[in-house]
Amino acid sequence: MNYIIGLLTAVCLLTGCTNEPTNGNMQPNHSFTTKPILTAQPTNISSEKLMIYTQPIEADHDTDSSPLIITNPDIIQVVRQAFEHAKPLNDITKLTAASHTLILDSLEYDLWIDDGKVGYMAKHADKNNVYTISTSATFKLREIVSWIESPAATQGLIMDKRIVDTDSYRFLVADGKTSSILDPSTLDRIMTDAQKDHKLAWYTIDKELYTQAHIGQQVEQIAASMQLDSLPPIRFSIATRLIEPLINDSILYLKLVENVFGEQIRLIPFEAEREWILNGTAPNRYTLEHATEEKNSEHAEQLSVYIFQSDEDLEAGLADFHKQTALMDMNYPVISRINNVMLFYWASPSSDTHAEMNALVQEAVEALKLRI
Repeated sequence: MNYIIGLLTAVCLLTGCTNEPTNGNMQPNHSFTTKPILTAQPTNISSEKLMIYTQPIEADHDTDSSPLIITNPDIIQVVRQAFEHAKPLNDITKLTAASHTLILDSLEYDLWIDDGKVGYMAKHADKNNVYTISTSATFKLREIVSWIESPAATQGLIMDKRIVDTDSYRFLVADGKTSSILDPSTLDRIMTDAQKDHKLAWYTIDKELYTQAHIGQQVEQIAASMQLDSLPPIRFSIATRLIEPLINDSILYLKLVENVFGEQIRLIPFEAEREWILNGTAPNRYTLEHATEEKNSEHAEQLSVYIFQSDEDLEAGLADFHKQTALMDMNYPVISRINNVMLFYWASPSSDTHAEMNALVQEAVEALKLRI
């Protein structure tokens, strides 16, 4: 039963459930006053450790169980942030004995974690002030306190990003270290090997991390033991560290652009007689056709895809374009910028020609903004 309830909670988190109940089945047995949210200790972690006891510690600190000792700074930060963002519980109710005692930053905390959606915590020396832990943080804490020992983190390469149901954030990771320069054959091999060896998986992550992560970036993480067995499987990340620098030889971004545009538009590689080299970066250029129509090699509309190494390089590239074209009488492209990707949509050869693909191109650009 505990496994089933835990799995249902995981499904809720993986599929974007966001309701945060203010009370669970566990009820506090003290009357108390509401105080501000707990102030976290400094986040500069070096040789700290977290100790977790599976039963409350008595006043003399004698206990029959040995604690789980965690030194991984990412896991310690997960616990610290769970406490930092906990909200005061405003009802006067009854509370059973704490399920765990945690020692962090030289302070003792009582923790109430069961099969409910939310958990509770309080400073051991101040039990009259109980705090509610969020659903997401409760899931992570439930996983952490279940460990017999702290698991090792795994490394992988972020291959894709997606937002599901508007509030569930995921990235696709191929497990394993990647240090070589990425090219099409290397990327295909990584994907093929990861699928064959069952080392390709979606990971549900926090929104803040989603916005920081980039395609082609190495990531180190610890995931929950439960997963949704889709293809690839969907896992819930407990702790995630983004590794700098990005491994970005443009091929991952380029394939993502091709995949997103390719849902409604046929991209046909095209070599222009004269290409705009911007800040030393050459584009990949394509002619555009409706994916559902017969091929038309005479189609005038085109797309240039520039992938720069950084936002600063993109700014320099855009300035270079304006400098090169300052004295020219020409039809300018529709320019879209998404992080370090810049798209030139050459809508038509003249102002009198209708841009047939404009609506589809703009839809693809908006979709791409959610993926890069």
